[in-house]
Amino acid sequence: MKNKRFLLIGLFLLVTGIVLGALAAHALKAHLTVNQLESFKTGVFYHLLHALLFISFGLHTTAENQKQNITSGLYIAFVGVLMFSLSIYFLNLQNIIGFPLRWLGPVTPVGGVLMIVGWTIVFWKFFKAD
Repeated sequence: MKNKRFLLIGLFLLVTGIVLGALAAHALKAHLTVNQLESFKTGVFYHLLHALLFISFGLHTTAENQKQNITSGLYIAFVGVLMFSLSIYFLNLQNIIGFPLRWLGPVTPVGGVLMIVGWTIVFWKFFKAD
């Protein structure tokens, strides 16, 4: 049986990542510096990469895998990608939004660490299972 939760998370990330990537490629080019645009694209890259990973786990993760407790790692990675990518998006859009969001700066590396921790948990659970 497929894991519908992770499939839906992956599809949500995929759709929103494509929309944000298109936004960066077309509408934001005129409003962001080259560095800001590259930073925004980094957020989109991790966003879309995780979309594919979650779709993969959604299609191939069964109840048996869930017994291995990989779901905790997947949820931690999901929170991590949201923190990482969203903070990058908002930090680069703060001039357009007209509201200072510098306080989001420390959120980006915390999100990165959560992605690493989440995927390490998934790796460890699969490694331990064999």
